[in-house]
Amino acid sequence: MHTIGNRGVTEALNAIEQNGTSKGRHRLTHVEMINNSDLIRFKQLNITADAQVAGDFTQPQYWHENNHLLGAELSDNQVPIKSLKEAGVRITLSSDWNVSTLNPFVGIQNAVTRAPQNISLKEAIKAYTVNGAYVMRQEDKVGSIKAEKLADFIVLNQDIFTISSNTIKTTKVVLTVFNGKEIYESK
Repeated sequence: MHTIGNRGVTEALNAIEQNGTSKGRHRLTHVEMINNSDLIRFKQLNITADAQVAGDFTQPQYWHENNHLLGAELSDNQVPIKSLKEAGVRITLSSDWNVSTLNPFVGIQNAVTRAPQNISLKEAIKAYTVNGAYVMRQEDKVGSIKAEKLADFIVLNQDIFTISSNTIKTTKVVLTVFNGKEIYESK
């Protein structure tokens, strides 16, 4: 479900809870604002928070542009991925194309640098891979490199764990292997 705004999040959580469907693999997308009391409900109901942080507008320097509409408390926690992570919530990151770039390295960089609502690099990568596979019900096929899974992986031009977090978005894919076959190689 798309949930833009704290009321949308609350109503979606209520609907899932009231209809007894919390055993599903529900995902609330956008989660741009969340009431603090709703953070723990994501975990309690096994709901994934699908956030998009690749857009410039999700960066802290823009959060207070709408204080007159949202109030300072909601403005301080837009797309609260750190708060969700601290509440034990499964997070996925996605692009929200064409509002933001498709480039996952922009989203990863923003996820780790957008303090105070940032997460670790390891958590950001997991949000794009393992957690994404889970919500697609494909965790036994993709999302990580393990025996019996499809050989889907990329090779990068730099080690994003050793470069400055402010340069992750410059990362390029040099090789793509899909289902065990090379399908792209940079020249």
